[in-house]
Amino acid sequence: MLGSFGIMKTSLFLFTLTLVVLSLPLAAAVWAASAPTAPLQIVSARGALAAFEAVRPTYEQTYGETLAAYLAPSRGSALSTLFGSLSNGQSADVALLDRMAIFKLASAGELKAEQCTDFARSYIAMAVPTGTAKPDITSMESFKQTLLQAKSMVYPNTASGLYLENVLFNLMGIKERIQAATRLVRDRPISDVLAHREADIGFAQLSELKDVEGVDVVGLIPDQAQQMTLYTACLLPGSKRPEQAQRFIDYLNSSTAIEAMGTTGLKPVNKSAYEARFGDDNDG
Repeated sequence: MLGSFGIMKTSLFLFTLTLVVLSLPLAAAVWAASAPTAPLQIVSARGALAAFEAVRPTYEQTYGETLAAYLAPSRGSALSTLFGSLSNGQSADVALLDRMAIFKLASAGELKAEQCTDFARSYIAMAVPTGTAKPDITSMESFKQTLLQAKSMVYPNTASGLYLENVLFNLMGIKERIQAATRLVRDRPISDVLAHREADIGFAQLSELKDVEGVDVVGLIPDQAQQMTLYTACLLPGSKRPEQAQRFIDYLNSSTAIEAMGTTGLKPVNKSAYEARFGDDNDG
């Protein structure tokens, strides 16, 4: 038989056990609330990374959410190709890609075009290694002569690079004449090639060339030769946090984001808001 002390001891044990059991859901809730949230996964084209880096600090501070960017391959025809850089089975939430890539993915049924929003316009620029004389590209004729005289030129395996190679140089009637001097660069920034002085001239989106050590931007190529790239943000079907992903997409066209992007070389699609802050500049 249990004495009065034994009964008291058993009762105390049962009471303590009950408290522990009842407190488990509360403890789990507190742990879940305090546990760090995984970053919102953003897969970005190289030319759009400047926009991401510009808006990230204020976005993270405003919403208390961490963002992580992964570089998308230059070209890709499927989400599995574009998002292969994600590890540990993570799914991407948002894609920042050029309109051509978005169109191809939407046509293949990989994403929904109605869940995409344009956020930035980008233009092709020419750059040279730091300390090199900047050639004259202020007119189509001077631009043409610069290309004919260059000993080595590089451009990326992107929509803009393929435009230069397959369209512009043909229209200018110089493709065959400059073919020996040109090189298509894959999976490496044009700025890196120039910084290592592996080419005399490089072409890329202005946002990829600005403020890069070892690289001097000559300027945008002439208007008659220019091709605008439109960058688009898309909610991805595999997103585990679609509401947060959509909030980031909407933020890209906010006045705060427009101000942050003002020095990147990218121009927001909300042109009137951009010009109200920075003027109608023509050099990006």
